[in-house]
Amino acid sequence: MPPTGTSPLMPPSYLTDAQWTAVLDNLPRRLGIRARNRSADYRRFVDSIIWVSVDDRPWTNVSANQFRARQIYARFLRWRNAGAWNAVADAIGADSDLSSALKRRVRLHIEHSSKLRNRKADLVQRYRAQSSPEEALPTTAWANASPSQGM
Repeated sequence: MPPTGTSPLMPPSYLTDAQWTAVLDNLPRRLGIRARNRSADYRRFVDSIIWVSVDDRPWTNVSANQFRARQIYARFLRWRNAGAWNAVADAIGADSDLSSALKRRVRLHIEHSSKLRNRKADLVQRYRAQSSPEEALPTTAWANASPSQGM
């Protein structure tokens, strides 16, 4: 539960020191090294993601916490691709509310991303089907003439 008296746009610290240590220990190797070297920044990042997840806030609300929305979203994607969010959720506690909210946010994001990919693939396929090579060629008489005819 977030502490009372915090700013509505400033994410509170959701993680205890013991949970943060467990998160650092469970992160993939390269991420874990970077997170240990800049522990305060990475802890604020993880707290921001948990805050967005628990309160179901848009990414743009995080910008008040020294992060730009695009920056935090890009890092969220990198961590998702590296499988780091599963490690974070397991370190927090598999049955905790924070872990459930985080897993839900990641799952919804994956579902949304796959829907967008499928939609894009459908649009590309429809575009290619509409612009077949036969339709792309002009149908005028000069198009059918050979260069030697010299129209």
